[in-house]
Amino acid sequence: MRKKVLIVKGLAYFTLCLTCLLILLHGCKSLPGGAHEEKIKDMDLVARIRTLISEDPGLSQSTVRVFAQEGKVTLSGTVPNEDARSRLLNGVAGVKGVKSVSSDLRLQPSP
Repeated sequence: MRKKVLIVKGLAYFTLCLTCLLILLHGCKSLPGGAHEEKIKDMDLVARIRTLISEDPGLSQSTVRVFAQEGKVTLSGTVPNEDARSRLLNGVAGVKGVKSVSSDLRLQPSP
């Protein structure tokens, strides 16, 4: 009789552990859209935008910071003039994967 009680308790414990494991695995599987993949996409966007900035001779003296989250890009820093700001904003909006562009860009003070 004691052997049967131990077997039943063992099976109950095993079933409980298996249930907890399945719940845990299901929860991990249902994380929102692969946060890791989204971060890689954002890093790729930032790299492409920084390349765009470095290839524009009118922005060579600029200090522009680029931040991306889920395809939403924010630019901050300084640019030499309004033409450079417009060029940059239009260029960034045309980068594949950019959903929106927000600007905190300021004009560099005149010397």
